[in-house]
Amino acid sequence: MSPIKFSGIAALVVSVFLISCTTEQDYCRAFCQRAGECENCGGVVDIDGCIDECKDLDTDTQKLLVNCYKGECENIFNCNDIIGQERPSPCY
Repeated sequence: MSPIKFSGIAALVVSVFLISCTTEQDYCRAFCQRAGECENCGGVVDIDGCIDECKDLDTDTQKLLVNCYKGECENIFNCNDIIGQERPSPCY
């Protein structure tokens, strides 16, 4: 097998592995960044604090956050109802 063909296959395998492995930090970062875009925090946005608060949620709740950050900002504001508890916030 040529080195070019082997490196292409290796890159494909690594890409599939990375795409399929979504960590709690990925859910939390995506949610907190979107919430920071949607909320009017008055200039004070703490994405890292939001991520820390989010990581304290159980994994199933973190996965529900996908329903909050996809689509319109309205989903961010309705997130408490979507996840069944108070959502993390990037506003402090």
